[in-house]
Amino acid sequence: MQKFISFADWFSDWSGRYISYLILPMIGVIVYTALLRYIFDIAVDWGFEVSVFVYGVHCLLGGGYAMLLKAHITVDTLPRRLPMRIQKYIQIFSFIIVIGVCLVAMWQGSKWAWKSTMIWERSIHQTVFNPPVWWFKWVIPVSAALIVLQALADMFKTIQSLSALKKES
Repeated sequence: MQKFISFADWFSDWSGRYISYLILPMIGVIVYTALLRYIFDIAVDWGFEVSVFVYGVHCLLGGGYAMLLKAHITVDTLPRRLPMRIQKYIQIFSFIIVIGVCLVAMWQGSKWAWKSTMIWERSIHQTVFNPPVWWFKWVIPVSAALIVLQALADMFKTIQSLSALKKES
């Protein structure tokens, strides 16, 4: 179990750090299109959609990394007042819910992405750019898988700490 936890933490850290650099090309696209529009009075069709795609990939694929860093919002006002052992059980239950939701997102997202891939779906904005969007739909099941990986690792860590609490009692 420890090898899995170490691998999941390493992979979430590595992928999150790598994915975080996607913000730089997004900023570049936004600055470039803004300069073209406001200084040279040239409008480009592709700027908006490219920045949306890059930001979407950045946010979605960063989910596992955010979970590793405990950056997701948690509502622990009531559980904080409970004994540590009960807090751990609540955390395990929460991880099970997260994993279940992400497994459904992987399953349904894969079906949706597969259909999109089969028809080589393109953007509905009907611009001259008209980029393909089928590849972007695969980001949903992949990001859900990254969250499942980290949620499993965090759940195993919680189970280990619960076992340690039981031994102390």
